[in-house]
Amino acid sequence: MIKKLIFLGFGLALLIGLPLTIFVLQNQTTSTSGAAPVTKFSFDGPTSVASGAKFDEKIAVDPGGSNQVSFVKFTFTYDPSKIDQDSPPFDVDTSKYVKLVEPTITCTSSLCTATGTLSVGQNKDAIIKTKTDIITVHLVAKADTDAGVPTQLIFLAAPANQALSVGAADQAAENVFQAGIPLSLTIGNQGGGASPTPSDVPTPTDSSGSVGGGGTGGTGGTGGTGGTLSVACSSFTADPKSGDAPLQVTFTTVGSSGNDSISKITLDYGDGTTDTVASGSGIGTGNVNSQMSHSYGNGSFTASAILTTTGGATSDKTTCKQTIAVGAQALTQAAGGNKLPPTGPGETFVLIGIAGAVLTVVGLAVVAGL
Repeated sequence: MIKKLIFLGFGLALLIGLPLTIFVLQNQTTSTSGAAPVTKFSFDGPTSVASGAKFDEKIAVDPGGSNQVSFVKFTFTYDPSKIDQDSPPFDVDTSKYVKLVEPTITCTSSLCTATGTLSVGQNKDAIIKTKTDIITVHLVAKADTDAGVPTQLIFLAAPANQALSVGAADQAAENVFQAGIPLSLTIGNQGGGASPTPSDVPTPTDSSGSVGGGGTGGTGGTGGTGGTLSVACSSFTADPKSGDAPLQVTFTTVGSSGNDSISKITLDYGDGTTDTVASGSGIGTGNVNSQMSHSYGNGSFTASAILTTTGGATSDKTTCKQTIAVGAQALTQAAGGNKLPPTGPGETFVLIGIAGAVLTVVGLAVVAGL
């Protein structure tokens, strides 16, 4: 009788203890947190320079007080019509950092992209724990910016920019880059000179040689570009399109007009904020290729881009759109569409139920055999 009670007690202990242990272990595994993505990149240098002047911008890494950065990949873009690279373009303190990927700058007619990868290597003293300048970029101011419209140097979103941390609370090889802070640079004298007075503008004459007045226009017209003005947004991409908040998204807008120059790009981020690109990136020509970054909180958003020409033509808003999903709920909705969430017990309780059933059978078999 005593043996039966001992075995029965042992079976009951397994029946209760094992499912409880499984439940606790699963919750501990689920609650394990990854690296806190709080590291930011920014530019440390002048925000106003004279046209034709050489200037330096240093890339600063700020680990936010909690990360300890040992690896950095940086990528930023700028407008080649306003900024040129000096020679040599980069200066790295090789006593602190190892150049894993040699920093380079590649350019198209409308956009330059600078990128490189640095590491502290075996130099533990060089681990970045506070805001630190890691590389110097040598540049030349090429042309004046328009009054009130500075040109920008813009960090792209992850994974184009990366920071790996060796902090005790951070996981190995997990990107802790949170965001890049763009630099707005004013080039040249923004005071503005005197605009031409009406007397400085030649007075038009008609075909008979008499002075033209401010009449109703006649049949001659204004000598336009011919045909109806038009502009098209041919590509609008977002990188990344989803993730956890705060999510830094880089939008790339590409468009063209065959009979007018593009004067601006209007970006509607879908969260109540907008941006206007009115210089650089091909603005003032018939072709544009522009990049802008925006930070999102939790939710689902529809971003769009509209191109406007000097003559007032606009692109179709419905052509260039992107949906951005931020946070677990938005990601679930994006993945499942209108599907209802699954019902019934969760995975944890199913696992506990199965273990309990098995142990019950085993316990009964043990008792029956005694």
